Amino acid sequence: MKRIVGVAVAGLVAGLLQAVAAPAAVAEGPLPVCTGGGPRPCVEQVLRNGAALSGGFGWFANATGGSAKEISFNATLNDAHDLGAGSLSDTWSVTLDVGTWMSPRVVHGKGRNVKINRLGGGRVQVLVQPVSVSGQCDGSGHCWEHWVPTDPSDNNIEWAGLLDLRISDFAQWTEVAQQSSFDGMHYLTNVAHTYLPPQVVALADGSQALRIEMENRRYRENNTLVRGAAELRIPHAFLRQVYDVPDPATMTGAGLAVGGVGIGGYSVTQDPAGGALLVRLSDITFPSLYGTPPARAAAETRTFTNARSTSVRRATVRLGVITPTRPKRIRANRVAPGRGVVRVGTPSKARGAKVRGYRARCRAVGSTHVRKARSSTRRIVVRQLRPGVAYRCHVRALSAAGPSRWSVKAARMPARP
Repeated sequence: MKRIVGVAVAGLVAGLLQAVAAPAAVAEGPLPVCTGGGPRPCVEQVLRNGAALSGGFGWFANATGGSAKEISFNATLNDAHDLGAGSLSDTWSVTLDVGTWMSPRVVHGKGRNVKINRLGGGRVQVLVQPVSVSGQCDGSGHCWEHWVPTDPSDNNIEWAGLLDLRISDFAQWTEVAQQSSFDGMHYLTNVAHTYLPPQVVALADGSQALRIEMENRRYRENNTLVRGAAELRIPHAFLRQVYDVPDPATMTGAGLAVGGVGIGGYSVTQDPAGGALLVRLSDITFPSLYGTPPARAAAETRTFTNARSTSVRRATVRLGVITPTRPKRIRANRVAPGRGVVRVGTPSKARGAKVRGYRARCRAVGSTHVRKARSSTRRIVVRQLRPGVAYRCHVRALSAAGPSRWSVKAARMPARP
């Protein structure tokens, strides 16, 4: 796995409802609605459940320029960011026309079930649903657990429904190939504070992995557990560039492994639209310094401050199994006194690199004599066998990602033709 260069290791902070200024960024201001000859970028269309906005729903979009460019988009209800619990089943469609102002490589923010359609000519459509977000964090691993009962300003720490998007060109990455490999990445979550891109870190065994850092308080305002979720789309180009996976389109769910304390579950699938793997994290719970809700409330009431707890979770996405599956139904027969043929009945499946052929290993029965051979097809010719001696043969698949494991069952090759 190659080390990513070109940005500070802390990553790009995707803070809740705050556009993060890129280095030397220049504020471009609010985005207008697109007109025929008007400036770009602009907002072409915003729909809620396939219809024009009504009933108090609205939006606000802003562009930030400079060496790295970013567009922020927030859905609103009666000019507030909280869309209400009923909005969680809504689907918003946001179509932007960025013209030549930026390349919309990465989408991140607060949302779920996102789908990105690049329509050409600088136009991009984002289909996404809101999420419920609970908590404020300071970006250094501390989150406010609960506002004390005497604080009358407890009105901005929880959102029953929130939609907060960022579209970035990721120009802060200085290495051109790596910058391009981010094209098509997205990271959406309901976690209060997170980072993009995931950091590239070295693990204890010397391998490298992506690390997703998340911060959230443990309990919601109603004293139920916060259960975080996140979805990360990793483009095939990124998997080739960073993980050295030869053919990411052949990867399976075993191709990436996700670990981390507090990560309740995860899934890895190929994006049905092609071109990427989808990693979904679920049931993420966060630690707290204050224990159960009653103990927490008592501690905060005693101090008369907005207590904070260290509330960090780290999900590590490392390379899993990308070698081919084992071949099955191996058969062998003698075609001449010193020559035999081994055949693979059920071919191996690629899981990160195309199967380039097979290797057979045949060992003489009752002896240490071994003959090996390889072929680009499922028919392998084994030569220089001992006449009159039977052999037991195993086969494994070959690929640029490495060989498969040897076949479980050995095929018996007769002693004579």
